Amino acid sequence: LRRLALLALVAVIAQGILGGATVLLRLPVMVSVAHACLAQAFFCLVVALAVLTSPRFASPERPAAAETLATIRFLGVGVTALLFGQLVLGAVMRHTGAGLAIPDVPLAFGRIVPPITSAPIALHFAHRVGALLIASGVAALAITVLRRHRARPDLVKPALLGSILVGVQILLGGIAVATRLSVWAATLHLVVGALLMATCLVFTLRACGPAGDATGTRMMVRNDATRDAGSGAEMPA
Repeated sequence: LRRLALLALVAVIAQGILGGATVLLRLPVMVSVAHACLAQAFFCLVVALAVLTSPRFASPERPAAAETLATIRFLGVGVTALLFGQLVLGAVMRHTGAGLAIPDVPLAFGRIVPPITSAPIALHFAHRVGALLIASGVAALAITVLRRHRARPDLVKPALLGSILVGVQILLGGIAVATRLSVWAATLHLVVGALLMATCLVFTLRACGPAGDATGTRMMVRNDATRDAGSGAEMPA
């Protein structure tokens, strides 16, 4: 936790420096993209600190066996990583003017796969493909949790919220293109994307946490009891 807190401090200082450089250098693409990505990374650090310091993090209501969590841990890490990559793609699109490189939706130039004749078109299409991959990953995560971990509300809630947010995010992306990147649609698209990534990060941290399996929880309780006995602490009758 101390290391994460220190990293968050360094990140927010670096973010201020990048913000100043963005203005002084008149919005260069690389600096602007780095500024946008570091903002998302700092947001993830703050969310992680909030989750890791939560009293419920170390003691879920009904812990599950470690072997049953392997699939959702893998999915959670994969979807969260995909989301961060998608946000990087979005930042590059925004600062290179590729947001309308493909001007129609849901098709691309009237096709499922557009002719890749320029870098902006390739970037825009990659962003759309990434949205489909993320939607599939979030759906698989929610289905797996509802089938095998319904007794874990700390996992069910973010899984369901992520499913709702990913649908809203895809809808907002389509609206942003259809409205020629109107300010409100583009802004909401960015905000919901950040909330979706935070939701998946919360899910992943809870699934991978020290109390994510019953064996780990029993070991923690046993160690606490041993420490109390060794220190001579008075045990309640």
